[in-house]
Amino acid sequence: MAKRKRMSNKAFRAAWDATPKTDQRFIWTSAVIYELLGSPTLRYRELPTRLNRTLGQADRNLLFSLIVECVGRLSDAQVLGRVRKMPRRRAVKRGRST
Repeated sequence: MAKRKRMSNKAFRAAWDATPKTDQRFIWTSAVIYELLGSPTLRYRELPTRLNRTLGQADRNLLFSLIVECVGRLSDAQVLGRVRKMPRRRAVKRGRST
């Protein structure tokens, strides 16, 4: 396998600055989670079709809740219990709090 050529700091900075802010945040968040878990064997893998379909039907609040649950369980963080107990904002209906 051929060695990859290292990117200079200047080239990296130019590429990073050209990356959309949302992508930058996603990359940073992924890196923080990876560092939190500290496992060199941790890798992304394709989700089973059924689970992927279920996630496709989930709303943003459910997806956020899943992220909190997953990170908490992966890291055995005690903060998960505290996050679950945090007061939740009430649903907004027709532009007003209900």
